[in-house]
Amino acid sequence: MKRELEEAEHLVGDELEGMEGLDEPREASPSAKRYRGKGGGKKGKGGGGPKRLAFKVLCPDAFVSSLIGIQGATRKAIEEESGGKLRFSGKEEFYPNSRCRTLVIYGDEAPIVLAALDRIVMRLVDTAENLSDRTGKGGRDDPETLLGKEPGEYVLRIALPKESTGRLIGPRGTSIKKLREETNAKVFVDNETFEGHQLARVIGPPDTINAALVQIVDCVESEMSAERLVQWGQQATFEQGSQHRRGRSRDQEPRRNDKEEWNHRSGSQERRPRERDEIGDFPPMDAVNAPLEAMQSLAGSFPDGALQLAHAVSCDLPNHCVGALIGTKGKFINHVQRTTETTVTFSEAPKGSEVAHRTLMIQGPLISVYAAHMMMMRKYHEEELKNQEEASRESERVTQSAVVDQLQTQLADLERQLHVLRSDGGSPAAGGCGGGGRPRKGGKGSR
Repeated sequence: MKRELEEAEHLVGDELEGMEGLDEPREASPSAKRYRGKGGGKKGKGGGGPKRLAFKVLCPDAFVSSLIGIQGATRKAIEEESGGKLRFSGKEEFYPNSRCRTLVIYGDEAPIVLAALDRIVMRLVDTAENLSDRTGKGGRDDPETLLGKEPGEYVLRIALPKESTGRLIGPRGTSIKKLREETNAKVFVDNETFEGHQLARVIGPPDTINAALVQIVDCVESEMSAERLVQWGQQATFEQGSQHRRGRSRDQEPRRNDKEEWNHRSGSQERRPRERDEIGDFPPMDAVNAPLEAMQSLAGSFPDGALQLAHAVSCDLPNHCVGALIGTKGKFINHVQRTTETTVTFSEAPKGSEVAHRTLMIQGPLISVYAAHMMMMRKYHEEELKNQEEASRESERVTQSAVVDQLQTQLADLERQLHVLRSDGGSPAAGGCGGGGRPRKGGKGSR
């Protein structure tokens, strides 16, 4: 599915950086500690122990930029400090009837999600104040404003699963009224539902918002089964969301399905039934991003749940590069496994053996497997490039050394020749006349 592929691209694009400290334990935030104190981490419907929790925040573009930071530094800091993972919907992919992108927070338990939310609320305050001070935008009349009506109030928009809003509101609104009284937060839930989501607004000072979020997260976790929570957490984009404009209302014409979109873009004709049966609805690969788009199209045609089944891919890599792919004390390979939730292993190489290649095996959900494979291959190619550059520098050094040796040899030869010439210039000339005088002429008068 498109959102799963975008998540895979997101993983590959920037998860290789900032790995220091990933293996260190993380301390929970004040909200997380408060949640533990109130019996957090409860089992939801269906029981079965711990489950992966997801929570969704709706963010205008300025808020998204603030949360990501320069080269993803802010997002990585939030992830490392909280222990959670943040995933954003793509640019121009908005929650219906808004200009807000969807941020999905993933964590193995509620305190992790709350720790991330604490830091997100801090960024919310900074973004709202900076945006208003520097640009004058984001004021209280802006439909996506982050500022509340009263001074010191801020607006956090969240998307809740429809299954949980009934309990949150309660009979005749009794539960939400109690929530407001206990936390002093203004909490409002929209009536409209989009693909199992309802927008809610939590308004108040930062501490008030955080206090309300503790109960809201508890409500989501308690009302959702583990299977449904995983399914709901995977969705970050919406059919009714729209690129370059606000989302459509439900009575507007839905967008093309994937197959129609492919035919529209490529100008291809509908395949004949027999051809479809034999090769499937695989789009022509003539676009710039054809492979990724083809994967998106194919992923959407999988039977329900098939992408989450265990899959495996393997390849053989040179033995000399395996050390870098594993990393010091397994740091890199463990990072890949945690990030993609896959199992990554290498075949053993017996000591003393001359194994030229080792097999890399990756197992897990299909899209996650491909994401992990791309992360490993990116690291492999980076190491190969580094080795090539080092080999090139070594070759250049050897060449320069050989040239120096040759010049030194030539200089030594010239010095020897000069010495010989100097020695020859100081010896007597060969073949000279003895006595040093000229021969006498004959005497006068003699005949």
